[in-house]
Amino acid sequence: MTEPDFHAWAQEGNAQYADEICAYFHALDLSDADWIPATEYRLKRAVGRISDNGDFDDGRIRPLVADARAAGSSWDRIGELVGMSAEAAQQRFGTVDETIRA
Repeated sequence: MTEPDFHAWAQEGNAQYADEICAYFHALDLSDADWIPATEYRLKRAVGRISDNGDFDDGRIRPLVADARAAGSSWDRIGELVGMSAEAAQQRFGTVDETIRA
């Protein structure tokens, strides 16, 4: 199936392409999609913006790690997303309260 002309639909501001667009999205096969929780996706995207020297802003990453942890992501998974071991990720981004609960 070819991709519908989304640009034309948006530019013309009418519904003549609505059926074509609906058919396109209904035909998508997402059964093999690699789904990850939104919190992990946001963390992965932020880490993807690491500077060339490999440093990233902990102040920006820390709240995303906290969100992922609150949503149930393991330290193993967070370590994988930020490119370090689970223990290193927990030491770098964990909080005292979370360490006590673990």
